[in-house]
Amino acid sequence: MKKKMAFSLSPFNSGHVSNRGGGGVIKKLSHAFTLAVLLCVSAVIFSSCETDGGDDGGNGIIGLWVHNYSNEHGDGTSEFTVSAKTFHYGDPAYPDYDVNGSIEYHTDLKAESGIIFFKITSSSNNGKYTVAFWKNLTGSTVEMSTAYQATSEDDFSDAAPVDSLDDAKQKFTLDNADTFVSQWGGPYTKQ
Repeated sequence: MKKKMAFSLSPFNSGHVSNRGGGGVIKKLSHAFTLAVLLCVSAVIFSSCETDGGDDGGNGIIGLWVHNYSNEHGDGTSEFTVSAKTFHYGDPAYPDYDVNGSIEYHTDLKAESGIIFFKITSSSNNGKYTVAFWKNLTGSTVEMSTAYQATSEDDFSDAAPVDSLDDAKQKFTLDNADTFVSQWGGPYTKQ
């Protein structure tokens, strides 16, 4: 009668071939130990994965950004908020420039500069598409502007809307951002 040979890489027998055939407590502990190690490694790997829309400082442009300013009209505060799905820009002193939208596409949210393409969900341009540009992004500051197209020499209140996301991707690029930016806002500070 032949004896059954078992091979195990458990820490209890250092990977040596054993001529003990049965299961036993040590073999069961060895499987439990191996499973526990695999679960721990998996937890470490998955917990280090990035998620879109978190609120830590490592998520690039995602978050609430505020700029306090002073100009010939007085002191004010403008802000923009970017989440994984929505965009908001607002300034109580200039309500005509406020805009909300649902994000349809964006460049790398952690890049030093980029574009957020969004469908407008507020204002008379509801349902049309426009963009927000940003540049000089650090972990705590950024310069930002939504796209504007002058309706006259002094009026940049038109959000330069287009009818579709494809049209927006054709019209707005990082290379032509200054064509649609009347003034870069900021620096904005991440809150």
